[in-house]
Amino acid sequence: MIEDDDEILIALIEELYRLATNKLVGKSRYYFAALIPPFERLCQCEEKVIREEAVAKFGKIIMEIPLDQFYDYTLPFLSKLCRSEWHTARTSGVTLISYVFPKAALGNKGSDTDEADWTELPMPLREHLTKRRDNFSFPQCKSDLHTLLAECCEDSIPTVRRAAVITLGKMVAVLDDKKEVSKFYLPLFNKVSREEQDNVKVYAVETLIQFGRVFDYTDTVSRIRDFCIDNGWRVRYVAAEHYMDLCNMLDDDMVKVSMLELYVNFLNDTEPEVRAVALSELPGVCVIVGRELTEEKLIPAVQVKGKDPNKYVRAALASVIIPFCHLLPHQTVAKSLLPTILLILKDEFPNVRLHVITNICDNSLRAKTVDTWKDYQQKRAKRMLEWEKTKDTNNTEKKKPERKEEKEKQDEFDVTQLQESLIPAIVELTLDRDWRVRLGIVEKFPALATQFGAKFFKEKIFKLMLGALQDTTAEIRLAAAQQLFQVALAYDKIEQNNCLNKSTPNQYERFRWANEILIPALLDMWKSSTHYLHRIVILDVYRVRIFFFFFFFFFFFLIFILQMWQQSGSQHYLCEAMGPKENHKLLAEIGTQMARDTVPNVRFKASQILQALAERNVIEQKNLQSLLPQCQYTMDEDRDSDVRYFAAAAHEALARSLTTMQQQ
Repeated sequence: MIEDDDEILIALIEELYRLATNKLVGKSRYYFAALIPPFERLCQCEEKVIREEAVAKFGKIIMEIPLDQFYDYTLPFLSKLCRSEWHTARTSGVTLISYVFPKAALGNKGSDTDEADWTELPMPLREHLTKRRDNFSFPQCKSDLHTLLAECCEDSIPTVRRAAVITLGKMVAVLDDKKEVSKFYLPLFNKVSREEQDNVKVYAVETLIQFGRVFDYTDTVSRIRDFCIDNGWRVRYVAAEHYMDLCNMLDDDMVKVSMLELYVNFLNDTEPEVRAVALSELPGVCVIVGRELTEEKLIPAVQVKGKDPNKYVRAALASVIIPFCHLLPHQTVAKSLLPTILLILKDEFPNVRLHVITNICDNSLRAKTVDTWKDYQQKRAKRMLEWEKTKDTNNTEKKKPERKEEKEKQDEFDVTQLQESLIPAIVELTLDRDWRVRLGIVEKFPALATQFGAKFFKEKIFKLMLGALQDTTAEIRLAAAQQLFQVALAYDKIEQNNCLNKSTPNQYERFRWANEILIPALLDMWKSSTHYLHRIVILDVYRVRIFFFFFFFFFFFLIFILQMWQQSGSQHYLCEAMGPKENHKLLAEIGTQMARDTVPNVRFKASQILQALAERNVIEQKNLQSLLPQCQYTMDEDRDSDVRYFAAAAHEALARSLTTMQQQ
């Protein structure tokens, strides 16, 4: 079995798990016994993927084994694995302990035994099982599992010790008795925390968090410091990654006195990976230490990181600097952080500029940032209160001073002051050699339009977006067409909101920006275009389809800039939204291109659009009468068979729509 292909073994594990969960093997109380031999072999497999899958599946099965069967099946199985000669088996065995231990720790005798299954058993056997259940010793069960864990913590193979550290954290997490944790499990943690292997010690950082309620503040700070200044950069990386969780083990005063210095050390670490992950925690640290220490300690370190030699560190800073600014008053940002933001916007690495522009474009970022950290403060205060209750009397005699709330309302950071500084960065990103970078900035144009208003968009960005319609990469041309529609839709929504207090806007007013600015610009582009693909793009820019979130190729944006409402997977066009009385200019342009363009692809694309509009009954009767002769002329005179075919289909749809109107 073990020699089979990986795919076969994965399928075998899934089937064995299905048999167990559906109780298709034996009686409900004994099905697990039949599954132990195959899973025992699978848990020893050298292939990590198979071994982990077997442990995960059998771990769920072993949780269902009644504890009164612990000494018959569970303990022998775990002992055999944990004391095997193969380190793969020992790794699986110590991992499986974490699945069994919660039931033993909870000590719930009734929940793990289904007495309804005993009704079919003979009375003597039922009495025997009941007696065994009642005499079962939960402390002894925990002691046996602790013994196996202790042996694995001293194993000679780092992989086994690493699994033991992870299991230790999971076991401590379910224990409520602080004395029991201190007596039996803390010595094991003290041993693994002095581990020489980095790949083992990194998991001790996460396990330390589970021991937080056992230590007093002084001991906690000492242990955290040991990890934060460890010689192994991977240990420091994990400590920086879990910095906020480590801070949650202390009150605010201890964080300010002891932890802030360690965080600044992370920001100045010799390894760029540590500096980058530490920067991701910047807004949270600001919330905990308060405004005064932020201005004194954090802002100077952030200013230096704006010139960091590693581009990934600068990218990490760019991802958090705007949320960080939203937590500070405008005056502080303008004085201390604005030069750093401007420096980031000029960074030579495009992703750095793109990160900060993305955050600037997010209109709801400030509200989300403030709400998120306000909730965090409330949860932290509640957690600290609960932890204080569990501390020893000697440690709680001195009442901790309450955190002083900053009640004064601070001025909000205004991102609109960055709009002029954004232009050079946006231009450079739009012209970047990497098409993915160009695509990323094109997708931010609707947010920029909403954030800074129609005037700024028209003067600074609109030409860049029209230029993206002629990009050499088709994906960017498609994205530019779609985002132009989103801009039109965004300004339409703004127009509606502005008019709600006055009167209900009519259809023309709803698309004022599209009619007055977008469509004329696209028509000018059409007339000056010398490439037929660009004309197809502009023509199809009028028709952008949405169907179950998939954008069909070639639908760009000119004569029907559609209104993209996603209702029941239907398709709506701007011509339809504008109404038959307002779309005659666009229809005339489509008819002209159907007859006059020199490239057949453009001509039959115009025919397709006319057909779609006719089928939606959004063309007035007089427009139908003027378009029919043009379709007839194309059907008869065009030299391309495809154009004639689509012109005939459009003619049929127009005639059918005209007949329907005349009958009404």
